[in-house]
Parts: sequence; structure tokens; C-alpha cells
Amino acid sequence: MKKAEIEDREKMAALLKEAEDSPIVNTLRAEKAAETLATRREIRGRIDTLRNEESAVLPKLDADLQEKEAVHAAAKTVLAGAAAKVQAATFALRQARLNFGTTIGNC
Repeated sequence: MKKAEIEDREKMAALLKEAEDSPIVNTLRAEKAAETLATRREIRGRIDTLRNEESAVLPKLDADLQEKEAVHAAAKTVLAGAAAKVQAATFALRQARLNFGTTIGNC
């Protein structure tokens, strides 16, 4: 590199450092940091509110689910018993038809 280019780069680096250390840039950085902090606090508040609501709602919904599952299990048991009775009645009807058909056929 040429000596002039090196000097230009060094001057630019010095100017950049001076600009970065200026009170205006520091003020802007502080304002941005304050905005970011305020936003984060606001979001944290919303998250806390949602977590509190979650801790109140989910147990109720879980209890409701458990109750409905118990009702479903009981209904399933009753349905299985009714299905067995229907199957037994169907078998009895078929058996009676067969017996009558055989008796009538033997006459």
C-alpha cells in the first residue's frame, strides 16, 4: 500500500474513534439502551401476566378433561356391556329362527 493510503486509513480510524466517543453518540446509545430496557420490561410484564393466567386456567381445563375422560370411560364400559347384550340377543334370535326352520322343515 502507498504511504498516503495508510495515512488516510489512520486518519479515518481516528475520526471514527472520535465520532464514536462523542457525547452525541453516547447520548444516542443511552437512549437506545433505555428504549430497549423499557421494551424488555413491558414484554416481561406481559409474559408474567400470561403465566399467571396460564397457572389459573390450565388446572381448571385439566380437571375438566379428567372428568370428561372418566365419563367417557364409564360410557365405554356401559356400551361394551350393551354390545354384549345385543350380540347375545342376536344369537338367540338366530338360534330360534334356525330351530323353527328346522322344526317346520321336519313336518
